[in-house]
Amino acid sequence: MMNIPNTLTLLRIILIPVFVYLLLERRFVEALIVFALGSITDGLDGFLARKFNQITRLGKFLDPMADKLFLLSSYTTAYFVNILPLWLLIIVFLKEIIMLSGLLALYLSVKKVKIKPTLSGKLTTAFQMITIVLILISGIGLGNEWILFFVFVATSVLILTSTTAYIIIGIKAYREAH
Repeated sequence: MMNIPNTLTLLRIILIPVFVYLLLERRFVEALIVFALGSITDGLDGFLARKFNQITRLGKFLDPMADKLFLLSSYTTAYFVNILPLWLLIIVFLKEIIMLSGLLALYLSVKKVKIKPTLSGKLTTAFQMITIVLILISGIGLGNEWILFFVFVATSVLILTSTTAYIIIGIKAYREAH
């Protein structure tokens, strides 16, 4: 069902290739504006869906998919323009592979999967977004190399921590079902 929240989510997905193009062209100010617009639509779609009771199955699928696509595209592109280290890109992709594989395995074995986002998962996503903003600010020439490195390390620690927490939640869900 198409409604305003789902339309905003689709807009975020449409912004991904625009953002990637701008980042590849090293047009950091414009990329920052597009990223900010994508982030605003992310917050707004969830708020509107809850506020006006417009939560749909499509939205439950599209919203997290849009988040993952935007973040993975951002991190991959930042790596290709030599701003993001390979080790952080690998950690980001491993997290997604582990999470999706775990969800698929849980679904195939239990048939009913309902894992809610955790505080550490939300914090990790927020920090990943902050990392992209700082990368873009650094591209403009306003960043600090040491701060960026610290943020890379902090982001990787948060990713590893939240992924571990989700693995534990998945194992508990599997055990409870069997």
